[in-house]
Amino acid sequence: MSKITRLILVRHGESAGNSEGILCGWHDSSLTEKGIAQADRVALALKEVDINVIISSDLQRAKQTALIISKQLGLDVCFDVRFRERSCGIFDGRKIDDLKNHESWESFLNDSNFTLEGGESVVNFSKRISESCEMIMNEYEGENILLVSHGGALWTMVPYVLGVPVASYGGLIGMDNCSISVFSKHDENWVLQTLNSTQHLGGPFLDTHSWRF
Repeated sequence: MSKITRLILVRHGESAGNSEGILCGWHDSSLTEKGIAQADRVALALKEVDINVIISSDLQRAKQTALIISKQLGLDVCFDVRFRERSCGIFDGRKIDDLKNHESWESFLNDSNFTLEGGESVVNFSKRISESCEMIMNEYEGENILLVSHGGALWTMVPYVLGVPVASYGGLIGMDNCSISVFSKHDENWVLQTLNSTQHLGGPFLDTHSWRF
């Protein structure tokens, strides 16, 4: 009988792009002071968990968060491009307020099959994330895996685990900065155990910017 494998998902801390209202996607953006403090808080919380491996998106905001956590846990980080945020193509790195009047904005948000120039659709993005998560769950079967990634990347795992179609990018599930979500898998059965927990952050750290971007 196979062992239970746990996937512990952490969104990166607040980035400069988050605080400035920028649609980051694959655009690199470093953590703010608040984001660093959030990463410190989540690192302390994760000391209570027996984590075997840390995997992270290679984008700067996730990388910084993962390195802060790794220092606290005494583990190395494996950086993996497969766990990047959705590629937003020509929208990457632009102010969200400036994009709201763009002719493709509504399709970008609400049509899961829409592919922006240079980017990827929500459907393809979700496929990339879910298949990559399946691969690491199989590789590290029976272990506790910490994955540091992005709001959109973590959000796409929820409908996948629940067995429902992925919704639009403007879905109803929020993922706060440095929140913790936990999935477990036994044989072929997925279980969502914790979603978007922020108790470890406390007070003002709960006043976060839009999780989607």
